[in-house]
Amino acid sequence: MASAGLGYGQVRLQPSDMQRDLDHLKKYLRKWHPAYDDYTPRAAWDSIFGAAKKDTETPLLPREFTNVVRRVVAHVGCGHMYVYAKTRNDSLRLLPLTLWADSGKFYVRSYKAPDTARYIGSEIISINGHPIDSVASAVREIVFSDGRNETHKYSTLEKDIDINYYRLFGAADHFRVAVQTMAGERDTLTLRPTLTKDLPKLPIAGYRQVRLVKQFDGLQLYEPAFDSLTRILDIDNFDGKKQRRAFRQAFRHLRHEQVHHLVLDLRDNGGGSIFKGNYFLTHLLPQAIVPFVITRKPNLHIINPRFKASFWERITPVLFTANPIQFPSRHGWNHAFLFKKRTRNHFHGSVYVLTNGGTFSMASLVASYLKHKRQAVIIGEETGGSEYASRSSASGIIVLPASRLHVEFNVYQTIHQLRLKDTGRGVMPHHPVSYTITDRVSFRDKDLEKAQELIRSTRNPAASPARTE
Repeated sequence: MASAGLGYGQVRLQPSDMQRDLDHLKKYLRKWHPAYDDYTPRAAWDSIFGAAKKDTETPLLPREFTNVVRRVVAHVGCGHMYVYAKTRNDSLRLLPLTLWADSGKFYVRSYKAPDTARYIGSEIISINGHPIDSVASAVREIVFSDGRNETHKYSTLEKDIDINYYRLFGAADHFRVAVQTMAGERDTLTLRPTLTKDLPKLPIAGYRQVRLVKQFDGLQLYEPAFDSLTRILDIDNFDGKKQRRAFRQAFRHLRHEQVHHLVLDLRDNGGGSIFKGNYFLTHLLPQAIVPFVITRKPNLHIINPRFKASFWERITPVLFTANPIQFPSRHGWNHAFLFKKRTRNHFHGSVYVLTNGGTFSMASLVASYLKHKRQAVIIGEETGGSEYASRSSASGIIVLPASRLHVEFNVYQTIHQLRLKDTGRGVMPHHPVSYTITDRVSFRDKDLEKAQELIRSTRNPAASPARTE
């Protein structure tokens, strides 16, 4: 797990310096972020920054001030933002624990200790005396998500409780995790801090009763035991040098084997390249041409010395002017890129998409287009990424002058060409799926089970369960 940006110093920042930083952030975040006013009205920002200034009336450690800035930035409603110190610390000693969050309760998912698996599935009561519900609430205030989405925040809480606990409380010599075991007994799990690079790997629930057909760069194709005319395509991300070729090979297989049903697993797919994601969609969407439109606020950030970016990030707006299709709208200046339907290996069967709070960015865009343009059936959990839009391309950095904190954001946003209203939510499933802790510890895949149930019901339409929006 990366530790970049966690090398906080120990010299306290003075109130005048922190408030100067907040004024700087307010000025340039409003000027440059493409969705600054989308989810928080302009009038509310004064109150948000006012509350932040009250939090900085006494000297704070850089770690503590970073949390103040993160709480402010979280109100933008953009999961593609980062707040970090530029220094690195590769020897951080963090909480060696991951967890599951279910129905307001939190359970041990994995940890690093001599007894290995004894406490997996136990309900967490507190960590070093801090009640877990208050820890979770504080973490959700300093992590980012699109719009008003909460599933991505819970996904981040589950995966990154170690780093976020450090952000909130700093380093510790040991961690005493009070738990209630699955047998109902109270106990304490004592954990020694672990080097970042030694954090435990998250257990991965493997597919039950499936056969691996092909494995590519970042994706796997399976044949389930329940139906020889169904395939499961599990895409880890939309990235990798040879991924376009992998997509071609996967869809060629679907055509050759005359597959009827495709289960697309986008759970915990954090996104990736906008061009690879759209290339993937051209094998599934019925439209001859699929437009991809990115929008930028009309401003001169590329020549502003306070806008920090690499050379290529800075000149991206100039390069985009060479694109022949561009036009203004109420959102700003738009550039359209056209993707042509792939006819030879186009998949015409039914599509089922598995999603959760870790389905983010390009993966959420893919789920949104498949739901509204392909009538795909969405199963699982609301995506962590927005159904309506996403921030993308040409990242820039606001450097706060006193603390030297970096606030990173994307200059462009993608408004999906789906004629949707922006509700601030992710892609909602047709079939929501919930899990108990018993399901979790046995690594039961109820999302895939629901897909199997729906596919089997197509053989007997009268038995098909009703879809719920």
